[in-house]
Amino acid sequence: MIRFAIKTDSSTLAKLHYDTLTTSFLAGLGLDFLGKLYTFLILKEKVWIYEENNEIKGFVSYSENSAGMMKRFLINCPSCIILLALRIIVKPVNFKRFIETFRAPFKSKKTREAKDSFCLPSGELLSISVNPNCQASGIGSQLIKALEEYLKQNQIYTYKVVAGKELVSANKFYLKNGFVFATQIKIHSETLSNVYIKEI
Repeated sequence: MIRFAIKTDSSTLAKLHYDTLTTSFLAGLGLDFLGKLYTFLILKEKVWIYEENNEIKGFVSYSENSAGMMKRFLINCPSCIILLALRIIVKPVNFKRFIETFRAPFKSKKTREAKDSFCLPSGELLSISVNPNCQASGIGSQLIKALEEYLKQNQIYTYKVVAGKELVSANKFYLKNGFVFATQIKIHSETLSNVYIKEI
């Protein structure tokens, strides 16, 4: 079944993120940081999980206003600043990558093409993950549908998602589920990310 995540799910979601979204900068900050992040997302944003036989097989997280979300998270979790600082001391490049991650939602607010520039939705699918043993079973698509049912109930009819251009399977997944390419942004150095939008 699909249900809203609760606070006690945060460590499981952190582990699932850590194991499946391995190329993400946030995974590199460790399980403690991720656990606190998902606690925040569960309490302050929206997270749905797919559960089967009392085991979490996947989840999707969403923010109604992704711009400033990381700032809100750090304000709500001062101890996370210490965890982040420790990671930066061990690996200074983490500071640059954190700033880039922090600024990413602001970069995806508008398309870059001057001739048809328009504002993109403020709502964003932040992360979606499915246990590797259950991938290609439709769980991801079911989580997308649960998210969209919530959006429609709250009269929100468009949202976005950002995916690294090099993440072929992720890009295929979003296109398969009705997302439309809108623009590209640079988050980390010269690495391109695709921004997709979906109308529901």
